[in-house]
Amino acid sequence: MTYVNATDTIAEKLANVLEDNTMLKVLNVDSNLFTAEKVCDLMKATLKNKTLLELRATNQRSTVLGVKFETQICGFLSENTTMLRLGLNFETLEARMKVVEYLQRNTDLLRQMRVNNEGYTPPKFVAPKGTREKLPDKVQNTAWSSDRN
Repeated sequence: MTYVNATDTIAEKLANVLEDNTMLKVLNVDSNLFTAEKVCDLMKATLKNKTLLELRATNQRSTVLGVKFETQICGFLSENTTMLRLGLNFETLEARMKVVEYLQRNTDLLRQMRVNNEGYTPPKFVAPKGTREKLPDKVQNTAWSSDRN
């Protein structure tokens, strides 16, 4: 949903839908007309959504979020353990550093789950129908590092 001139009304509806959605992995709402408050509401909605890995919301109506909203977004991100990437421009150094710290923590948690096999299953790649037979045996039977025990 980039460059569609979406307003705060759309952002409110998106935040409500995002709370209940269990399939969405990436939400890109760059270059729209959201205010800082609605960007903050989107971030708040990610607390209930445990599947969203990336939120991109740069280049909105208000280019500067403000210290108040940057602090709130950092607070929401500190409670979120699933977000891996956040596309927002922060004005204050403190907010930028906290966001980097929280995203690194989330990446480390995911890596630890993957290494310890704690409920993490890597996504399976399914080749389009008819293409698997055309691959050479050497490539088709390659065991990837994620397939090894």
